[in-house]
Amino acid sequence: MKIKTLPSHSLSPLLKKAVALLSFGTFLEYADLMLYVHMGVLLNELFFDINNPQIMKWVTAASITTTFAFRPLGAWIFGKIGDNFGRTIVLSITTMIMGGTCVIMANLPTYAQIGIGASVGISLCRILQSISSVGEITSCDLYLMETSRPPIQYPLSGITSLFGALGGTFALGIASLVTTQGFDWRIAFWIGGIVAIVGMQARKSLVESHDFSSIKYKIDTLVETMNISIKEAKILVKNTKKHQSDKKVLFALFIIQAVFPLYYYFIYIHCGILFKNFFNYSSAEIIHHNFFISLLEIFRIVFLMVASYYIHPLRILKIQLVISAVLVILLPFLLNNVSEPYQLTLIQVGITLFALHGLPAFSIFYKHINILQRFTSAGLQYSLGRGFMFAITSFGLIYLIEWFGHFGLSVLFIPTLIGYTIALFFFDKKEKALEIQTEVKNLEKLEMVESELKKQEGEFTIIDNEEYVDLRQCAWLLKIKFKSVYQIYRDPLLKYLKIKDKIWIKKINVENYKEFNQKLEFLRKEFAIKSKFMVKGSAEKRVFIEKEIKNQKLKAIKELRDEYYAKIR
Repeated sequence: MKIKTLPSHSLSPLLKKAVALLSFGTFLEYADLMLYVHMGVLLNELFFDINNPQIMKWVTAASITTTFAFRPLGAWIFGKIGDNFGRTIVLSITTMIMGGTCVIMANLPTYAQIGIGASVGISLCRILQSISSVGEITSCDLYLMETSRPPIQYPLSGITSLFGALGGTFALGIASLVTTQGFDWRIAFWIGGIVAIVGMQARKSLVESHDFSSIKYKIDTLVETMNISIKEAKILVKNTKKHQSDKKVLFALFIIQAVFPLYYYFIYIHCGILFKNFFNYSSAEIIHHNFFISLLEIFRIVFLMVASYYIHPLRILKIQLVISAVLVILLPFLLNNVSEPYQLTLIQVGITLFALHGLPAFSIFYKHINILQRFTSAGLQYSLGRGFMFAITSFGLIYLIEWFGHFGLSVLFIPTLIGYTIALFFFDKKEKALEIQTEVKNLEKLEMVESELKKQEGEFTIIDNEEYVDLRQCAWLLKIKFKSVYQIYRDPLLKYLKIKDKIWIKKINVENYKEFNQKLEFLRKEFAIKSKFMVKGSAEKRVFIEKEIKNQKLKAIKELRDEYYAKIR
């Protein structure tokens, strides 16, 4: 017997549109951001003084570090905007910045033409792109997370990584054309600038994410009904257990975000140096080789996204951790025995396939952060973690390799793996605790449902498989019987009925029913928050507020009930 439920495994038309727009924008942002990184050998010679070898050595290392060094500033700026005004406005701003910098870079004179001004101009553009990129990445991740639910939420959490990798691959392809076919690199930046303008206009049609809209509506309601400031309303909401953040969560997220840059640097930068030093690869050959490695990375991301729909993301990360740890331990010994290019390529492929990353579990990590600070916190951990590790790898490996040879890689890899393991199992523990808590609540609701059904068994018709009972009749009856609970969740009810195997549920007016349940849930939470606020006043004030809240509650429920019946008739 099958019970029809609301589809958590499919995409609504609105979410499909959001995925398309966010994917396109992320692809563009990463293509523009990584174009300079992959063509750094060429562009650095155009915009900096090539006559000073020491300066060029530091410029080469800084070309990738600049991409991440200013991200914390962007995380703080866009975090404040995203947490106070929403996710969609950040998407429009970041697209505009990235498009503007592309146009400037496409027209910027070289060092030979204007001297140091070219170096300053290109550096400022790179800084703005760095600041913009973290706003784009964080807003996309949070928007998709807050607009979807598991299990489809897990594959969607990889959208940013997938189209970011596609953008990086596109940038590598352009870099390959520039170095091998003489393609004008300025045209690529022009295309990026023009497409950004089109993307910015398209993104204006996005509606705000569900979770942020709900919390914003709750705050606005508290301000209006209780005559308090927005700041006081946010404090009330933050003090509820559901919206409290744990500093340990932020630190664990920082560690997880700091891991991937080490793998990225080894795959694309360090291996490129090895190909050049050991096998005399030219810059064009290295770029061309990295292009195919980036295609492999795309395959890895797609595989993880698909697998996360069927396997819990944390389990996937544990498997990756074990395989990656074995490779990292063997890495120095393997590199010491490389004698042919294909051997180094095989090592590069292995590290690429099993590189540690938060994907596809970012939605699990982010949900443990207070929604009123989620954008700022997630953005800061992302930018600080990755910027910290990129700085260490870009500059530290220069000396570690010089002092310890290939074993210098282990000095960074092994502590990083240990930290990642601790952080991963920390989130695993929190997720299991949350699952137990949810299961306990569901069991309590099931007991209430069973008890009420037994009391009202005469009002139900126990039927065979060819007849139907309207779901809203069951839910409405239970709501009336439990005066202290504004909503009996749908899943426990369906679970109970499925166990009994006697009643089928017909899906009628699903959208209206879903909207109705959401509003009832909000009323219940709103009343709980108001009740908590009452204890802070005098006895006379508490009695007055309690009476006002009760009247408002009854009026709101009556209006909601009338509205619902008007829709389903």
